Amino acid sequence: MVCCVRVRTHVDIKGDSARLRDQAARLLVLALRACENGNVDVSNDLALLASEAFDQADKLERASD
Repeated sequence: MVCCVRVRTHVDIKGDSARLRDQAARLLVLALRACENGNVDVSNDLALLASEAFDQADKLERASD
């Protein structure tokens, strides 16, 4: 039986954090649109998700240093 283990490289982690930041930015755009449309609760939820994505990206980057 052959077992392959993929080691995550610094480049992989930077790419993951970049994708998380991109996703967070998109969530913030959606939050703004929701707020403009009067959906304050939805806007707050989306902003919270964006904040969590930014935080997760920061953690990934700190862990890779």
